[in-house]
Amino acid sequence: MAVEYKPLGLTHVVYQDGSIISKFLAVATLTPICAGIALLAAFAVTRRLGWLWALVGAIFVDVFCVVLKDVIQQPRPVGSYRKGPGMPSEHAAVSVFLAIHLTLWMVRRVQGSVMLR
Repeated sequence: MAVEYKPLGLTHVVYQDGSIISKFLAVATLTPICAGIALLAAFAVTRRLGWLWALVGAIFVDVFCVVLKDVIQQPRPVGSYRKGPGMPSEHAAVSVFLAIHLTLWMVRRVQGSVMLR
């Protein structure tokens, strides 16, 4: 009996062989995973709840996108290697959430330090 292997959907990224741009973009799609690990590490080192809230918010956005995918049921583009509905994009939504959240956090910190002068 032969054992069948399947790729882990979380990290299965394909790219065009020989294309530097394609390889760069394939690695860039993994940044939300790296961001989650970085947030967890930042919380573990500093014990500041802001990092934990950012991680919880990112997980909430990801779960919310999965629920929306089940509701919307928009098919993926033709030629996609992944199965199931394609919209909304979880990695795009998490990236936007983290960009907005961390930008607002930074603006608040800068404004607070300016007011202390």
